[in-house]
Amino acid sequence: MSKTKAAMVIGAEHRDACLRLRARGYTYKEIGEELGFTRQNAHLHVKAALKELNEDIAEQAEEVRRVEDERLAMALKVAIKIMEDGFEEDVQLKAIAQVVKLSDRRAKLWGLDAPKQHEISGMPDVSIQILPPGGKDG
Repeated sequence: MSKTKAAMVIGAEHRDACLRLRARGYTYKEIGEELGFTRQNAHLHVKAALKELNEDIAEQAEEVRRVEDERLAMALKVAIKIMEDGFEEDVQLKAIAQVVKLSDRRAKLWGLDAPKQHEISGMPDVSIQILPPGGKDG
């Protein structure tokens, strides 16, 4: 094993050990003492481990979002076909309702309807929230 790869493995082991101890309630100082690090290094290892976990979760969430979007797109395609194929009026009205629901769900899935926060420069710690039409927050 190369020195670089060995260092990466050791670093990962240190991050995991630090995170486990932190989850058990250890302070950064106690983690450092337990594992032979400084308090600052213990903090950096925990921070790095949490960052990796967040990145993994984000990747998994993106995959779930992609699969859900594909399913919604297929259902939307069927509903639109029913709408366009000259079925009875009540069937077409139900298809239209489904198209609206599916479109709303896709917009939520991708955050298109989420309120946005904007920082006003020159005013620290102040943000405003732009609400969607109708003035209601999600």
